[in-house]
Amino acid sequence: MAATCASCGKKLGLMDRMGGKRLCDDCGDKRARAQQDAHDALLADARRGILPSATSSRNIMNLASGELVHYEVTGAQLMKVARSYQRTGGGVSIPIGKTGIRTYVGQSRGRVVTTGIEVGDTGTFVLTSQRCIFTGTSTTELLDFRNLLDIKVFEDGLQFHRYNRKTPILVQLERGTTELFATLLDVAAQKRLGTWVGPREAPDTRPAVSQLPPNDPDLDAKRKTVARGYLKLKAAFLAAASPEMFEQLAGKLTAEGVVAQEALRIATSFAAVDSANAREELSVMADLFGRLLPDTTPEEALNMVRRDSFKEVFKDRPLDGKILYVGSLAGRDALAGTRTSREVAGAVLEFARMICAVDDHIGDDELKALSTLEEDLRSELSSHGIPWSDDSTETAPSVGDVGTRRPRSAEEILDELQALVGVESVKQEVRDIVNLLRMQKLRKEQGLPVGDFTQHLIFAGSPGTGKTTVARLMGDLYAALKVVPRGQVIEASRAELVAGYSGQTAIKTTEVMGRAMGGVLFIDEAYSLDQGDQDSFGQEALDTLVRLMEDHREELVVFAAGYTDRMERFVDANPGLASRFKRTLVFEDYSTVELVAIFASMATREGYEVDVATLGRLRVEIESLGSEAESGNARLVRHLFESAVIQQANRLSSVDAPTKDNLVRLLPEDINRPVSAGKSTTVSTPVERQGPRSLVAVTVAGREVSDALATVIECVNGHAATIRQYDFADRGDPNALSREEVVRTRVIASRISEEELEWFLEMSKTAPWAVVPSELDLALCDASVIGEEYDAANRFYMHFFGNRPKGVSMGKVHKVLHVKRPDLYPILDSRLQQLYLPAARSAAEDLIAKSKRWSGIREHYWEAIRLDLVRNRDSLKNLRDQLRSGGDAGNRAADLRDLRLLDILTWSLAS
Repeated sequence: MAATCASCGKKLGLMDRMGGKRLCDDCGDKRARAQQDAHDALLADARRGILPSATSSRNIMNLASGELVHYEVTGAQLMKVARSYQRTGGGVSIPIGKTGIRTYVGQSRGRVVTTGIEVGDTGTFVLTSQRCIFTGTSTTELLDFRNLLDIKVFEDGLQFHRYNRKTPILVQLERGTTELFATLLDVAAQKRLGTWVGPREAPDTRPAVSQLPPNDPDLDAKRKTVARGYLKLKAAFLAAASPEMFEQLAGKLTAEGVVAQEALRIATSFAAVDSANAREELSVMADLFGRLLPDTTPEEALNMVRRDSFKEVFKDRPLDGKILYVGSLAGRDALAGTRTSREVAGAVLEFARMICAVDDHIGDDELKALSTLEEDLRSELSSHGIPWSDDSTETAPSVGDVGTRRPRSAEEILDELQALVGVESVKQEVRDIVNLLRMQKLRKEQGLPVGDFTQHLIFAGSPGTGKTTVARLMGDLYAALKVVPRGQVIEASRAELVAGYSGQTAIKTTEVMGRAMGGVLFIDEAYSLDQGDQDSFGQEALDTLVRLMEDHREELVVFAAGYTDRMERFVDANPGLASRFKRTLVFEDYSTVELVAIFASMATREGYEVDVATLGRLRVEIESLGSEAESGNARLVRHLFESAVIQQANRLSSVDAPTKDNLVRLLPEDINRPVSAGKSTTVSTPVERQGPRSLVAVTVAGREVSDALATVIECVNGHAATIRQYDFADRGDPNALSREEVVRTRVIASRISEEELEWFLEMSKTAPWAVVPSELDLALCDASVIGEEYDAANRFYMHFFGNRPKGVSMGKVHKVLHVKRPDLYPILDSRLQQLYLPAARSAAEDLIAKSKRWSGIREHYWEAIRLDLVRNRDSLKNLRDQLRSGGDAGNRAADLRDLRLLDILTWSLAS
């Protein structure tokens, strides 16, 4: 026993010597403080990417015994440490908590004798509640955490030691997979500390192999999808809360720490709701939060896991409306007159849905939990006077907008349906459906059998014939008749259901259908989901649609809408569709008399008056439009009405003191072709036409735009400000991007965030501008003749697209590059991509035939658009000539680039 302190030489007391102490109290406290300071400095350096040098002590990272150091040093950083040691066998030993499990990073010293798993055997690691299971080509090995002595992580493999075996087990892995396993070790350490309980409480007595989750090739895609949901959650919260609010709400936690903590609450809560299907959800969470938790201190991370363990989650009401401080943010919005809390609430709900959809199944308990969370969030916002959505957008909700509507009786809804102009056959069909549902209800009450009557419907007809209006009324009607619990109508198209990467479509479709549970899913242009045998994404959406329609037949009704002939092909595309869509509501085109009646109803609703003379002038105008009126239907009437209001405003602008009668009355001279307000954008269309209108036919993606002249003028009239700000603003330096130019793309819905804006500006500094001259024209870049220019343009594009951060899509890159190279890069947003998909496939086949193999589908779109520019060269020239005689707006449209004209015509077909 030492009699004196090993540091200062002070004599130790008897009890200290008997206890084996080597330091006096003062020196012991001093050393403990020094170790803690060294540990804090080490963790701070690790967060900044500074790692121990080769000359540092081998145990420098062993200073904080009992701490979860793994949260601070990632697998990639550990690999750097290993490579910093030059001599064989050097490495760093790291304790994981107080578990006895130690990770060792270094270089392997020669051959290790193995048992169980053969050297070179590759396979998959799966984490369960009590063990890690390795499934390889030769064996399945159980690695029980309670029996592991240590785990050594090498660059090229993993080595395990167990208490009951002297010979180590060596598993050789492909380079880079050790980082994934390091994430699993983090979770394993939490399990050993009793802070994390796996998917089931009771011990699993089934064979080890049966515990493996199904082989899901889309798991990586699902992880990326959930990660995008987290980034959206983070962006919404950062935009809503001020730095002062962080300090007030979260104390020492950073903004990222707040979001990580609350996201962990959401994820663990909803994974616990569906414990039978939590394995994939846990895998996604381990991947996501294994990357997030390094942003916090080890103590905070450990407390988060403890606080949100499955044992402590309430199964019935897992979360409330105060998640992510929505209530506090709503109170701040109420004072400031803003609505940022609403964005946070929506992001919370979307993230929860993503977690539930990871296992491709949203169960009843999860649906109940999602509904409860949504109700709590709505209540929290409304208590501060913040609406869930603006009234102005309730008439045309996007996916996920579920408006709160006053419950109405079936008779009230039928009266509103009856008041609609036209659609007489549809009205009769709806009355038939209502009568049948009522009789079925009575038969059921009397104990009589009822037939298997499907509520899913096909809405067949041209655009503007009232399909969406009737769908919303049917949603209310089904709710009133107790066919569905809530009756909300969620509108979606191919863009909302289909993703661009394998495995993501099922997730995306499941999310949208989850939002529609309890109501109606209205799929517009449903036929676009079937675009041929090679459209695997669309087929994946259809398969998911059919499966969920069957699984939730009592909770969900689907209305599929589109052109009559195309909807017939849609039903034939999937064997399960024909048996579920047994009834079709046919929406006939409106007659001229019905279109006039719609105009009169619209005017009355907006507070205007029209007399017989005005309606007579309107009828003449509609009849003069011929087939254009038939294809436009009610949408054309809306354009005519808006044009009349503008014409009235122009007419009254010269009147000194207009009377009330002047302000409400529309006169015959106000009826004209649709125009936009303002002298610079008004088209002077004569009231009486002189001879037949001249038509210019342009073919876009294999489809003909019959009257390109009227289409372009109407677009320029209706979007004058957009075209002025985006197309005709100063383009500045041709070889650099400015902030103003990137911001300009927002007028065409690029939705570029401030963070993404800064990324574009930074990438612009190193972009190879010289390889793509500003005068380069896509039409001249023939892939088979002038390949060098085409390849150069592609390389320039890949400078941005190939290095893009998450959230920067193909459409965003194209919209920015179109500002600088308007003759080379088409806008190519989601609607253009959707319309050009078949043409892109054809272009791909053509390129392959020429032995010109491009790397991705974007180039195929690009080539398809280039071919349209070449094919329509004469038509576009004729179009410009006729535009120059079409007034101010026509002259302005004539100055648009060929690519932009093609973009406008494509939109006219896609809308």
